[in-house]
Amino acid sequence: MPEAARPRVYSIAAGQSFVDALARHLVGTPPERLARTRLFLPNRRSVRALTQALIRHAPGQALLMPRMAALGDIDEDEGSDGFAETLDPDVPPAIPPVERRLLLTEAVRGWLVRQGRDEAPLAEALRLADALGRTLDQLTTEGLSPSEVRAALPPELAGHWTQALDFLNLVLVDWPQTLARRQQIDAADRRARLTLALARRWAESPPPWPAIAAGSTGSVPATAALLRTIARLPEGCVVLPGLDTAMDAPSMRRSGTHCPSNTRSMA
Repeated sequence: MPEAARPRVYSIAAGQSFVDALARHLVGTPPERLARTRLFLPNRRSVRALTQALIRHAPGQALLMPRMAALGDIDEDEGSDGFAETLDPDVPPAIPPVERRLLLTEAVRGWLVRQGRDEAPLAEALRLADALGRTLDQLTTEGLSPSEVRAALPPELAGHWTQALDFLNLVLVDWPQTLARRQQIDAADRRARLTLALARRWAESPPPWPAIAAGSTGSVPATAALLRTIARLPEGCVVLPGLDTAMDAPSMRRSGTHCPSNTRSMA
């Protein structure tokens, strides 16, 4: 990959409005370059906020907007806003949310029957199914597979932990098998795979247009991988919110912050 000599990383001070500072910088970009720019923001709310800020800072001007996508909804946003070419066709489709909830509820009801609680109301099964769904999404967000979690558990557990593990097996064992039979994956898993695939593809073959990732701190492993790639693209950069650029390297390490030493402040 023809990487930049050093990653391009900027920061907007915590005391400033992030979207307004970013908008001021973007409005000063040549129109033809701005129209070619692909911009990744943390979520759809930030996409709307930046769109409004760009309009505020270009009053009376004809403004060609950059193409924007939300990292939290990369699947839906890329396909609908000119990012379709970035999607990896080899990533399996996501199971629809309603089907997922119904299947998890059915699995929970079966588990309740095995526990002798066949009279448990449907509302309890739905509540437990939603809790399982949140657990699945959290594992995916942290980059952990169900098999890794199960391997980390001790072989011998107390009685109440054994019962809890039996319940968790619905997501650690049964759910992956269900998805494999259906040739589908969870939506959170699909977003993570698409993000990682995009990072790998751009690392090997940089896109022919400017790419900016702004506002995300990279707390999710897949997002962090994409930020690292974008920062090193020939026409890429990352804009971080509220990073203390005067902090020395040891203090950054103690705080858990990993940032290039050449990070610059964006006025």
